[in-house]
Amino acid sequence: MAESDTCFVGNIDAAVEEEDLEELFDEYEYSEIRMPPGKGFAFVSFDSNEAAAKAQTELNGKEVKGKAIRVALAKPKAPREEPEPLEDTKPLSTFVNEDNVDRAIKLRGLPFRTTVADVLKFVKENAEGLDYV
Repeated sequence: MAESDTCFVGNIDAAVEEEDLEELFDEYEYSEIRMPPGKGFAFVSFDSNEAAAKAQTELNGKEVKGKAIRVALAKPKAPREEPEPLEDTKPLSTFVNEDNVDRAIKLRGLPFRTTVADVLKFVKENAEGLDYV
């Protein structure tokens, strides 16, 4: 039995449109196609793990608009870890590291030792309707 009800489709030619994939996957009981524009890949979700496995087996390597596509069962998303609660008295600089820098908000013009409590106080006083940063 297949492990996933979603296939990753890679090596998609730039000329391929979502309608082309809809036609290609139509007989495999797909439920959704997510194709970011200009990225050369898509995710196709199916009604069952078996339908995804059948599409992967039969369509991997198939030529679409001159390019052989790669079809693989998608890996399940890893669960996101909940961030640890902020300690109001710690400097903001202690919260940013290589694991979360992509989720950090850069605040310019703050003193180096600005704390979470300082930011929350500023937001509450100056940003109507915001309770949390």
